[in-house]
Amino acid sequence: MPTSQKNKAILFNPVGKDNITKSRIKQFWSENGAMNVQNLTDAAQKIIYEAWEADTADGMVCLAKQALTLSPFCLDAYNILAEWDCNTHVKAITKYELSIYAGNILLKSELENDQGFFWGLLETRPYMRSMAGLAGEYKATGEIAKTIAIYERMLVLNPNDNQGIRYLLLPCLLESNNLNAAKKLLKQYDELSAFWLYSHALLAYIINDKKKSSIAKQAIKINSFIPSLLKKYTDNIGLDAHLQPIEAEYYSSGSTEEAEIYAKENFNAWFTNGGAIDWLLQLQ
Repeated sequence: MPTSQKNKAILFNPVGKDNITKSRIKQFWSENGAMNVQNLTDAAQKIIYEAWEADTADGMVCLAKQALTLSPFCLDAYNILAEWDCNTHVKAITKYELSIYAGNILLKSELENDQGFFWGLLETRPYMRSMAGLAGEYKATGEIAKTIAIYERMLVLNPNDNQGIRYLLLPCLLESNNLNAAKKLLKQYDELSAFWLYSHALLAYIINDKKKSSIAKQAIKINSFIPSLLKKYTDNIGLDAHLQPIEAEYYSSGSTEEAEIYAKENFNAWFTNGGAIDWLLQLQ
C-alpha cells in the first residue's frame, strides 16, 4: 500500500456496533480513493477467510467486525453479520442493504461491463452472496415482489446461475401468479430435474395444459417422495413451511433429501393453488 501522505489510507474504525451508514461508506470512498479502498478491502477479505474457519459463531462475528474496521467495503463481513449477528429480519435486511450499497460503489465498472459472466470474477461473489441473502430475507417477510426483482437481476448478471437462483425464483413466480415470467424461466433453463419438472407440472396445472399429467408423471418418476411431503406440510405445517430450515446441503437425484429441499422451498406455490397437491397425489 502506498505510504506517502497523499496516498495514505484512512482506516474506517467504526466506534460502535451498528454505526455504519451509507453516508459514512460514501465518505470513506471519497477520503481514500479507489486504489486505497481496494487495498484495504483485500486485506479485510483475508480476515473473512479466517472467519469462515472460526470454530464458533461468536468467533466468526468478531472477525467480521474486525474486517469492517479496515474497510466498510468488505461485503462478506456484512453477510456474516446478517446471518449470525442479527436476531430479526429487519436487522439482517439493513446489513445486506449496506453491503449492496457499498458493492454498487466498489463494483461500478463490473456491474456496467461484466453482466453475463459476473460470477466468473472472484471479486463479485460477495456481492452476489449479499443479493441472495437480501432476497431470502425479503421472502421471509413476505415481500415477494422485492424478492423476485433481486433474483431476476442476479440471473441477468450471471445467467449461468452458479448459485441455483432459478430454483428459488420459480416458486416465487408461481406463488405470485406471475405465470408469463414462470414460462419464460422454465424455457430459459430447460432441464429434467425434479425441481424443474415438478414446478413445470404445477404451472401446467394452473393453466390447465393438456400435458399436465404427463409432465407430473415424469416428475414423479424422478422423485416419488415429493407429493407425500407436500401433503404432509398441508396437514401439519401450513403456510409457515417455507420458514423451516433446510438442513441437507447435499443430495442425490430421487432422494428424500432432494424431496425435502424441494417441498420446503416450493410448498407455498403448491398450497396457494387449491387442489394442486391432491391432483399430484392422484397421479402416483
